[in-house]
Amino acid sequence: MKPKKQPRIRTLDRTAGKDQVKELFPQMQEWEKFMDAAAERACLPDGWDEFQFQVCSRMIAGATDYEGESFQRPLYELLGEALQEPEDVAGWCSIMCSRLRNMGHGDMRKGPLIAELVSISAEAFTLWARLRDLQGLLEAFDEQEFRRRLQMAGR
Repeated sequence: MKPKKQPRIRTLDRTAGKDQVKELFPQMQEWEKFMDAAAERACLPDGWDEFQFQVCSRMIAGATDYEGESFQRPLYELLGEALQEPEDVAGWCSIMCSRLRNMGHGDMRKGPLIAELVSISAEAFTLWARLRDLQGLLEAFDEQEFRRRLQMAGR
């Protein structure tokens, strides 16, 4: 039997996480307000701290990978990045369902687990569709910002 793999290696000290993000992002106060608003809408306090920690960890990793340029990227590029995430969720859920279906018979937990993974995939599609619906509006904001910068540059 193979040893269990940890789903993710955490390299961020939980107590230092927000301080690290503050150093990397002058927009940290905006991020904290955003996460607080998301918490209120989620109405699910269980797991929220873990979720916020994981988001913070990913932001730090992203700041390193993208050299802090994410906040300067056009909105349509950021939307493209965001659209890939629910696609990944649906794909991974499909793979897990396939694996479960091909694992022996007789375990009563498989059916409900597969149903839950299918439901999560449907939620991923809903998120993907909602994000995609923002495309035109985000492109308009990008165009408006581009024209504003041209005017400021005197062109």
